[in-house]
Amino acid sequence: FQAKGLPALPSAFMAEALGPVAAFAREHALGMPAEERRAVLDESLVLVAQRYAQLVSELAQTTLRTESSMKRLQPRRHAGAAAEGGVETGAPSDSDKIFAQLRLDA
Repeated sequence: FQAKGLPALPSAFMAEALGPVAAFAREHALGMPAEERRAVLDESLVLVAQRYAQLVSELAQTTLRTESSMKRLQPRRHAGAAAEGGVETGAPSDSDKIFAQLRLDA
């Protein structure tokens, strides 16, 4: 993430993560009554969304803890990096980039 700016596109794996639900809808759900099909797909998407929310929460906690630890353990690194052409002042942090990617993926 260091050399890249903020992401602009959803992650490629998002289509793959939702692939099983889409495949079921295409291949099996068409033969079901509309109300039953809707209920099965709704429940599937709710479960996927709940799991995604859980993973995002864990990732956010880990990201913020890691960034906090890095700032605490290497306070001079960030100040000197901008002067040496490294991390620019005002440039998005890794956590900014991660959270931007999560918003795009959601």
